[in-house]
Amino acid sequence: MKFFTSLRFQVAVTFLVVVIITTLSLGSLLIKETETKFWKAEEEKLSTIGRQLVSSYNRVSEKLKVQADLLNTDLNVIKKTQLETALFDYTKPIHEENEEIGVGFFIYGDDFNRPLAVQESKSKDSEKIRVVFPIYENGEKAGFVWVEEPKDLVLSEIESLKAKERNIILVVLLISGILAIYISLMFVKKVTIIKTGLENLKSDLSYKLPVMSGEIGEISRAINDLSTSLLVSRSNSEKILETIASGVLIVSRDGTVKEFNRACEELLGVRKKDVIGKNYTLFPHLKEIVESVKGGGRFREKKIKVGGNEKIFHIFSTPFNGDDLLISVEDVTEEVKLLEEKRRTEALKTLGMFTTGVAHEIRNPLTSIKGFAQILEKKLEGKGGDEERYIKTILSEVRRLENILRDLLMYGRPSPPNKIMTNISKAIKDSLSLLNEKLKEKDIKVEIDFEYDPRFSFDPKQMEQVFINLILNAIDASEFNSKIIIRTKRAQNGILIEVKDFGFGIKEEDREKIFMPFFTTKEKGTGLGLPISQKIVEMHDGKIWFNSNKDGTTFFVYIPIK
Repeated sequence: MKFFTSLRFQVAVTFLVVVIITTLSLGSLLIKETETKFWKAEEEKLSTIGRQLVSSYNRVSEKLKVQADLLNTDLNVIKKTQLETALFDYTKPIHEENEEIGVGFFIYGDDFNRPLAVQESKSKDSEKIRVVFPIYENGEKAGFVWVEEPKDLVLSEIESLKAKERNIILVVLLISGILAIYISLMFVKKVTIIKTGLENLKSDLSYKLPVMSGEIGEISRAINDLSTSLLVSRSNSEKILETIASGVLIVSRDGTVKEFNRACEELLGVRKKDVIGKNYTLFPHLKEIVESVKGGGRFREKKIKVGGNEKIFHIFSTPFNGDDLLISVEDVTEEVKLLEEKRRTEALKTLGMFTTGVAHEIRNPLTSIKGFAQILEKKLEGKGGDEERYIKTILSEVRRLENILRDLLMYGRPSPPNKIMTNISKAIKDSLSLLNEKLKEKDIKVEIDFEYDPRFSFDPKQMEQVFINLILNAIDASEFNSKIIIRTKRAQNGILIEVKDFGFGIKEEDREKIFMPFFTTKEKGTGLGLPISQKIVEMHDGKIWFNSNKDGTTFFVYIPIK
């Protein structure tokens, strides 16, 4: 079946038909056939004009409808004043090109029911050949178009043609047949080359069509130039796409991923070769990104967990190539964290100043209360009774308030580190010594691994305070008969200390607030232990952070060694 529809087959069949007609159509039969074809050609010519005029009427009608809608005016009013003038723009050029051709419209309806834009044939009284085409609007017949030409003009042309055919038909057919065969074969050969070349260009833009002569050669050169331009353009686009820091992906209307650059691979942890040509819904991270902007809106900020870490993305989208969607993805996690850290630092600075002022205001009257309570305690000593018990309670609570005030002052106005050369292991051991009784109360074992313990400059008292806070938290989080692991490791240009417990971990909703002043989950906690620890570590140019899950919590303290 493919062979019968090929260009080669069609050319061969045409040649055979021409040869058979030339051989068999002798004399009057050939002339009659020619006459019939001429009549058909004339009829087709008139029919073509008629169809063009019907199309022209439809275009004019649509334009008038649009105009009526814009002006909020009745369509019939517009048609009365503008329809015939607009139709003249189409009938007049046809008549001017051939004055023997007459054309016109007849439109039905109360407002018209008459001919419009009529151009009469130059030979008004001659018998005419006429074709008529109906016009429809909204499924109903609205009128018709007619095209006519003098019949005697056509007959005279036919007679002239007959006379010429009788003399030259055999010679012309012979020569044209030979030329047709040669030209057709050459044409088919060149067209086949171009067709093959275009098929190759679908998969390989570097493919070049061979050099050919004539118009076909110009076409082949134009195709080669176009393929070269496309190849350079695609290469440049791909280079730009692969080098930009933002992730770029293109998704079609049906959800197929059409483009996915290197930055997207790095940001989302998905390889380009795995997603191209597939639906985005097959990839969870990709699905979150696309659907965040697909429902509407060109910008979104989205938090997505990639490789166990939560990242913050700015996602931009815009229509691309019709129905496609171009999406740009930018990782702003660090920028957002820096901004939040700056805000937190400013807020904590303000809070520190406030708490320092409050602590000073409270400390003086608290000192007086403590002094008078101690005097009363001495006077009531040994007498027993409720008064002595009340005084002891007052003094106990005063001491607790003093501890809180000490923490407030330490947080609000910390002393600069008094650095000396020593080992971090000593500060850890001193901390454990102070907390030995609390460890025994819950029968908690401590495993120590000082893998890296260099002498370097730091404030041992301040770092001891950090480790006391971390170990106390670990004790509070641990069950009876549990254990705590403390390790020191070499880190980049510094030392890393880990304090790990095996409790139930920190709740998800509490993790972001863990270093906020006064946030505590303990019944008698002040919420200042970790903020103070963080401030001490930062004064040593270090960092403190944690990992927590249902199997326990690990705090990490990094101190650079300078």
